[in-house]
Amino acid sequence: MTNLLRRLRKLESRLTDRSGLAPGSETWLEYWGEKLDRFLSEGDPKPINGMPLAFIDAIIAEAIHAEQTR
Repeated sequence: MTNLLRRLRKLESRLTDRSGLAPGSETWLEYWGEKLDRFLSEGDPKPINGMPLAFIDAIIAEAIHAEQTR
């Protein structure tokens, strides 16, 4: 059983980022969005530490999509 739990944790760590959330999920986008909003409004670099590039890619993709649908 211990071996199974260890393997499950290893697999789960590959499917999540530092936030513990699955990249690309709605919860993940909200989590990093809140951190980015806090950084932009308060100017504190601490909340943005470890922000994954996948989040930046998601922001860019969303902006491109919004521009194309205008």
